Amino acid sequence: MNEVIENEVIPRAICVGHFLLWSFSKKPGEFAVICSLVIELFAKNHISTGDIQEGVMVTLANFYDTLIDTPNSPFLLKKMLEGFEEKKVVDKEFIQSVQTHIEEMKKQLDEEYAE
Repeated sequence: MNEVIENEVIPRAICVGHFLLWSFSKKPGEFAVICSLVIELFAKNHISTGDIQEGVMVTLANFYDTLIDTPNSPFLLKKMLEGFEEKKVVDKEFIQSVQTHIEEMKKQLDEEYAE
């Protein structure tokens, strides 16, 4: 991933977003490693807070299917964001806006399946 980011083959935020989205399909230990890798890239100044925040938004844009395929994905996303907050990558306001968006997506999904 670092080579892709360094060479800017794919915009950083898109790369981060799809990398994070992909992490939801992994085992818990692998998920934790992926989150740590993103934090490490941030710590080494390979990606910025903006790249991560935009990446999370890319993840959310593609999250609807993830909610269906991985029912615990909202919990995993919350844990991921809490880890990012702990490392000063994102703030509480950003986390709250993401959680609000996820709740709205879950509600929409529930309504669709109720019909």
